[in-house]
Amino acid sequence: QRGLRIGQSAHGLGLFATQGEQLSKEERRVFTPDRPVFNKGQRISEYVGEHLTKEQIEYRYDNYTAPYAIQCGPNEYVDSALVRCYASLANTADKKRCNTRFVISGDRVYLEATRKIFPGQEILVDYGPEFILNEYNVKFSTKKVGKRQDDDA
Repeated sequence: QRGLRIGQSAHGLGLFATQGEQLSKEERRVFTPDRPVFNKGQRISEYVGEHLTKEQIEYRYDNYTAPYAIQCGPNEYVDSALVRCYASLANTADKKRCNTRFVISGDRVYLEATRKIFPGQEILVDYGPEFILNEYNVKFSTKKVGKRQDDDA
């Protein structure tokens, strides 16, 4: 996907702003490492996956964490476990280090830049307090999105 690459992170694989290797010949002529790849408020990538109900998520994961499921409605989730996408590779971090957030628009979820992101920077997002790593005897948990774009209107 344009402007993104998958690479090694402190947490295994992660998502990074591209350093120009995916740019066209014309774009490479004007590429500079001090120019942001993504600006604040810019959509970076759609979080693509299966649209499931809470019951389907609970059936699939039982008492374990749903590591790639994002709640996008009262009873609706997008689960990227079987249908992977670039946005699902964004690692979590504390809010001070995050440079993106999940934004819901209708039944779609996007990663949106919360500040300028420069070439080589890892794309980091706060999974929220609902997310607990998949450990023995963990109760049902998922990434919970705190802001709906629809609420801005």
